[in-house]
Amino acid sequence: MLCILNYIAVPIVVWLLSQLVPDYPSLLLGLYLVLLTPCIDYVIVFTAIGRGN
Repeated sequence: MLCILNYIAVPIVVWLLSQLVPDYPSLLLGLYLVLLTPCIDYVIVFTAIGRGN
């Protein structure tokens, strides 16, 4: 179930949301990075909060 959600449902939802965003490549890249790789941005934020390297 988790694989279906991660590899089928999430990309479809991200594609639908990207249709609402203006067609600026840098904005779309940011949207894709945040929505398709959510754990990476969490790691960066929490590392910064914890004053890690």
